[in-house]
Amino acid sequence: MSEKNEEMTQYVVTQARNSDTGNPAYEAWEDANGKLDRPDGPAYREWRFDGKLIVEAWHRNDEYHRTDGPAVIRYSEDPSQSYKIEEWWQRGRRHRDDGPAYVRYNYASGSVDVAEWWRNGQRIERKAMAPRTPGIP
Repeated sequence: MSEKNEEMTQYVVTQARNSDTGNPAYEAWEDANGKLDRPDGPAYREWRFDGKLIVEAWHRNDEYHRTDGPAVIRYSEDPSQSYKIEEWWQRGRRHRDDGPAYVRYNYASGSVDVAEWWRNGQRIERKAMAPRTPGIP
C-alpha cells in the first residue's frame, strides 16, 4: 500500500501570462508524476484576456475532487454574459450529498437557471428554472 506523504510531495507550479496584456492566463499545480494535484486549493486556474478569473478547479491525483465546496467553478467567458457554474465532484465523479452537484447562477436575474442532483457520477434529477425579471420576485 502506498500513501502520499503531503509533507514530502513536491509540486511543480506552471504559470503563464497573456503576451498582449501581461495579465495571468493560467496556473497549474502538478505533482512529481505530472498529474494535476493540490491538497489545499485549486490545482488549475484560468483567466480571461482582461484578467477576469474564468475557471477554478480542485484536483487530487488528476481527478476533480473537493470535499468542502465545489470542485469546479466556472465564470462567464463572454463579457456580455453574466453567470457562474458550480460543480461538486469527489474522486472524479460528480457527487453531492446535501444539495445539487451542478448549479448555474444567472447574475443578471439573481437566480439559479439550472440545478442538477448527482450521486457517485449518476444524475438523479435536473431542474431548469424559469428566468426571472430583475426586481420582480
